[in-house]
Amino acid sequence: MNKKILAVLIVFMFAASGLLAYEYSGVNDHKSAFTSSQAPVEVTGVHWYNQTSSMLPAPGSGDVPLYVTFTALATENVSGFINLTSPFSYSYISGPNSDVKSVYTLSLKAGDSYTIMQMVNISASASGNLYEENITLSTSSGSSNANFTLPLGQPSLSVVTYYTNPPVIYQDQKGIKLTVVTSNTGTSNANNVTAGIYSKYFNVISPANYSIKYYPLGKIMNFTFYLNAKNVSGSAPIYFSMYNITYTLKSRINSDQYVNLKITEASDKLVSGEKKQIITFYINNTGNKTFRDLNIHMLMPSVISIHIPSSNPLAALDADNVTYSSLKPGQSLKVTFIVDVSDVYSGNYPVQLLVEYRFNNTESVFYKTATFTEKVSPSPDEEIEHNIIKPEYLVPIVLVIAILIIIGAAVRHSHKKEKNMNKNNKK
Repeated sequence: MNKKILAVLIVFMFAASGLLAYEYSGVNDHKSAFTSSQAPVEVTGVHWYNQTSSMLPAPGSGDVPLYVTFTALATENVSGFINLTSPFSYSYISGPNSDVKSVYTLSLKAGDSYTIMQMVNISASASGNLYEENITLSTSSGSSNANFTLPLGQPSLSVVTYYTNPPVIYQDQKGIKLTVVTSNTGTSNANNVTAGIYSKYFNVISPANYSIKYYPLGKIMNFTFYLNAKNVSGSAPIYFSMYNITYTLKSRINSDQYVNLKITEASDKLVSGEKKQIITFYINNTGNKTFRDLNIHMLMPSVISIHIPSSNPLAALDADNVTYSSLKPGQSLKVTFIVDVSDVYSGNYPVQLLVEYRFNNTESVFYKTATFTEKVSPSPDEEIEHNIIKPEYLVPIVLVIAILIIIGAAVRHSHKKEKNMNKNNKK
């Protein structure tokens, strides 16, 4: 073979073998072979909000600090950033950009721990609780990813209970207070919560909707609404919406027949310190429906009490409860209580009569109350004592006493003078 041709072939073979060797052991090939298990760091901690916090953000949160702590496995220089994927995105609070990735350059020392921080936005459409994310790292020998699990909380808002004041609602009733008690039992705070009510049976006279920026985890929150009942009766559901969930609050508007239950009081004045005194009430049905299963209670201050005979102490168990089976339209009931009055100062004391009742074919118990003022007069002894110390009586009493003293002195002086005259005459 021609020596020139042989030389060319030898040079070509060496060149070819050198090219293959470069492609196998070069940087590009080493870079492609770098796996996450070969990353120069190991993630040892992930925290939202601050480096020791256990709180979790909810979907829709913005500008949340994320802290990732890692331990260096080797001593070398590295630059890296937290590599976020959906539903997470970068944020920056004070800068001009809305999408900023924080890149850190660190001189790692094997065995030491480091923490990097990134401001994060979280999409409102996030649905999971755990997401696999990573730190992207670049070194002189290549790049790699150190994986970690990024937790995300989920708020859980619900209605605990609800109640109205007054508890029984009637047609056209005004100023009804509805309180809805809610709680957050999830794993994160809830942001930008709206809550409101709607019902075709009530007019909302307070704001019908609430908007709160922040509902803390583990807290109970009350929402209060004021309503006017419309001129309807029967089942009257109220719809309460919160955090995109609607709850049905069961309610009932009752017939306004309760206004036809008239309660009056006709009692003599009570006397302080006296027993077995009478308080009388009259209950009239001025409507066209029969009130049934009436239970009548007298609620009293401590100075007035139901008289309990000493021969029947068990009467105290139901002494303040009078029952009637029915009260028909146009009928009237006379209810009398025998009471004892404590030995107290005279004055006015409130007494309340509570009437429980039902209508035909209804399970609900209705209530009506009426408050009266009972005047307690002083006893005869108290009257004398009280009048004696009155200023208008004090001066006349002093004058009378002074006159009696003067008269007594004059009588004694007269007797003494007369006695002396008798002695002189005997001489």
